[in-house]
Amino acid sequence: MPQFKPYWWITLISWAFAILSFTTWYHTTISFPTILRIQLARIKMLFI
Repeated sequence: MPQFKPYWWITLISWAFAILSFTTWYHTTISFPTILRIQLARIKMLFI
């Protein structure tokens, strides 16, 4: 039986949180301008 290490869990949780926050940030940074561009294109199609 390996000895239980609480800091290993803390490291794991912190890594998981870091990856989660990064993916959320990345998704927001990439998706938001794309959505904006689609909306702008739609508006242009309506008015032009």
